[in-house]
Amino acid sequence: MSSVTGARPASIFERVQELYDRNLFQQAWRESAHYWTRETSVAGLSTEELVLGMRLASRLGGLRLSRWLGREAQRRDPQHPKVRYFTCFLRRRGWSYFKNIRMLQATPELEGADPDTQSSWLAYSAVVWASIRDFDRAHEYLTRARAFQPKDNWISSCESDVFAYEDKWQDSLNSAEEAWQITPGSPYAARSLGSALLTLGRVDEAAQRLAAAARAGESYEISQLACWYLCAWAESATLDERKRILAEAQDIAANISALAPLADRDTHASIARTHLDIAQLCDDHAAMEQWAEVARSAFHRRVLENLRKNPTGKRLRLPFRHAIQRHNECLPTSVGSAMAAMGTPIDADAMAAELTFGGTPEWAAGDWLEQRGFVVRFFAATPQVTAGLLRNGFAFVLTLESDSSAHAVALVGLDEAAGTVIVHDPSGWRETEYLLDYFGRDEAPLGPRAMVAVLPEHAATLDRLLPPEDAAACSAREDWRRAGFLHGNFAARQALTSITERLPHHPVALLMQALQDHEDGRVGPALSQLQSLLARFPNSAFVRSNLIACCRSVRNTSLMRQTLADVVERGKLPGVEQQQEWRYPPSEYLSEYADLLRLSAETRGRAEALLHGLLARNPSHAPAWHILADLLWDNRDFQGALLGYRISAFLADRNEHYAHAYAEVLCRLGREQEGFAWLRSRVTRFITSSYAVTTWVTLINLLEKRGYPEEALTAATEALDAQPDSGELLVFLVPLYARMGLWSTAEKLLVTLEQTGNRALFHRAAASVSRMRGELNQAIDHADAWLRESPLSMAARNELVDLIATRDDAAAAQKLARTWMAEYPQHEEIEELYFRQLGRSSYASMRRYRLLLNRVKRNPEDSWAWCELAFLAIYDYQIGDDALRCRLKAKILRFLGECDRTAPGQPFTVRAHAEWLEVQGLWNEAVERW
Repeated sequence: MSSVTGARPASIFERVQELYDRNLFQQAWRESAHYWTRETSVAGLSTEELVLGMRLASRLGGLRLSRWLGREAQRRDPQHPKVRYFTCFLRRRGWSYFKNIRMLQATPELEGADPDTQSSWLAYSAVVWASIRDFDRAHEYLTRARAFQPKDNWISSCESDVFAYEDKWQDSLNSAEEAWQITPGSPYAARSLGSALLTLGRVDEAAQRLAAAARAGESYEISQLACWYLCAWAESATLDERKRILAEAQDIAANISALAPLADRDTHASIARTHLDIAQLCDDHAAMEQWAEVARSAFHRRVLENLRKNPTGKRLRLPFRHAIQRHNECLPTSVGSAMAAMGTPIDADAMAAELTFGGTPEWAAGDWLEQRGFVVRFFAATPQVTAGLLRNGFAFVLTLESDSSAHAVALVGLDEAAGTVIVHDPSGWRETEYLLDYFGRDEAPLGPRAMVAVLPEHAATLDRLLPPEDAAACSAREDWRRAGFLHGNFAARQALTSITERLPHHPVALLMQALQDHEDGRVGPALSQLQSLLARFPNSAFVRSNLIACCRSVRNTSLMRQTLADVVERGKLPGVEQQQEWRYPPSEYLSEYADLLRLSAETRGRAEALLHGLLARNPSHAPAWHILADLLWDNRDFQGALLGYRISAFLADRNEHYAHAYAEVLCRLGREQEGFAWLRSRVTRFITSSYAVTTWVTLINLLEKRGYPEEALTAATEALDAQPDSGELLVFLVPLYARMGLWSTAEKLLVTLEQTGNRALFHRAAASVSRMRGELNQAIDHADAWLRESPLSMAARNELVDLIATRDDAAAAQKLARTWMAEYPQHEEIEELYFRQLGRSSYASMRRYRLLLNRVKRNPEDSWAWCELAFLAIYDYQIGDDALRCRLKAKILRFLGECDRTAPGQPFTVRAHAEWLEVQGLWNEAVERW
């Protein structure tokens, strides 16, 4: 929008604003048409006129023009309340998602804003908080917004969106209906209303109401939205209804372009995708050809090519159940859709309530189905297998894997002419299509993983359609995962033996062997096998992520940092020749790389920049928030760290480390009861899931740690009542009861733990109890058995070496630690264990010096090693003669300088400086440091 310079009637702005507020966008366009010309200038527009022009341009299809006007308003008057509100989506130099969230927390209200703008800002902020799953704050902001405008359509629409994030779908609909009643025909209310009706399964009602609004209104956005919902309705309608519904969609779509007079390239492409959607459902190939070019859709161009090659191919669509998942419940929802497509519906909500906690393991879902009389098979979904199953009426669940997550969808149909499979993704209502010939490319038989469940009478037919060896290997893989999860490494090794004996050279068996080698501490063979598998199957994200995990287990910070630098900066994986083609590296690798960079002051700025960039692209990535919080805590920005810990714990609400970190920081900042109350709320939320026992452990652990033993015991009793046979709970409670002097209870629970069959957990608990009883021989036997079961466990190594030092002497403990050093060269945690054992004989020794000097030579950013070198040198300086002191002084100053470089302001750096001042007799300066 632009404006002629000079005087203008003041009523023009008011008239356009009134029309805009009534959603009469075409009338507003005609009223202001003489301002939208190339010959005019924006220089004469006021800030409020610029904001209105930006908003109207967006409603008329001029998305790029809208952004340009918004940036002009920011340049001219960045602190104006309406500019701040209506341009908050535009990123500026120095902008970061974290800073934006922190600003919302620190100053919820817009300074100087009128009541309408203030309430709108607060309601929008509520949606931002809900998007990162901080629902308490979201509702707090909605309440504040209502204080300014008790009855407002925008607030009600935002409230609907907040409830939708919470999976409170009926509440979401109630708020959407309220927004629609206040101002029917507003685009944002239409979006909330349609979404709420859709999640409740009322797609026909959503389509009809939005279609009526599109015909009566002046919004191209509502017209597009109506077409989308009509297409969604058509997908599940009978043939005659489908034709009628699609005809209505075509009528509405024909008028969309006229409602977007300022349409730019992006808007034209969006409108073309609407026409393309309708054309595809109508099987109108000529229209698909036309619109695919405008929409710039490579997928549809490929589909059209397939249609030309195979015009007589058939389209099969099983009668699946449309459903939208709740948070983290994609697998149960997809299983429900697939089972309904075969006429054998199940209660997906019941499955989710029992099994889902941070996702649902496929083997657990399989067990749940088998307990209800179904036959379950696991397999790799290659094009041939997929087409064969769907032609025979078998719908199934496919797991889509990325480097850091997985998502389950239901495959419910096949279009032979288009060369696609019909997919129901539970994250949305509409069915979608995937190109069939891409399934398993450079990945099968390792993936993509799939699962099908049928009645026993169909099992024989199903088995004839699945390749025997691949299906056997995939089923064995789930058996192995189940055994490891429920009973530990010993059971997993037994499960692995059966498949490696039958199919020793099968890729799935080789993968399982590599993963078991990794768990057993044989990192070298595991790394070599994973590199070989990734070279054969370069599209396997699962192999790729486990290859990185294997590198991580070496526990060599310098090596891992270089490995992740190769992945993040150059797309190069360890030991693999080809580059990875990604625009941005996977979030998991990038955040882990930043975590290593933050350990050194020299690279901390780079780490922070990487994290802010990642959060701008993916604000829901919980690890990035947690690592940013660690970084801010190191920088002594405690309130910023608390915010980061809170968001990470809310986004990954099944992650016990994040939950404990958030509650612990609340305690450290003097808000203990708030931390305990939050942990208790997690226990209550997940009380029905048999996999959520760790929520109890986190609560009880913090209660004991913070000095509330009686409350810890009360919570332990409640946990046992809820999960009496959980190995994860028992291994924690047995030492707890022993520490509290309740020996009979501890012994009874230890027997129960042994009966679970998880040998690693049993020996871990038994070692702890035996140590407290003073039975060192038994404790050592149990600790040794625990280490054999869990070779990667540093807790087991520390327990064993400390017990040997107590029973025998420091020399025996040092000998054992030295043996481990030889087995795992440059393993930093084992080096630190050895370093501590050397300290039992002499605080400062040449072996300790050599170990630390090798560490800093290998990794100059190792702040721990630099500070320990400083402590050793200061100790020798304190007990040495004048000649030794003279030689050591320069070294101490060098070591302290390296501490300042790598970890300035950190407690151990401050302590090193204070001790150095003390030994020099500079008491006043030392007191200031302390």
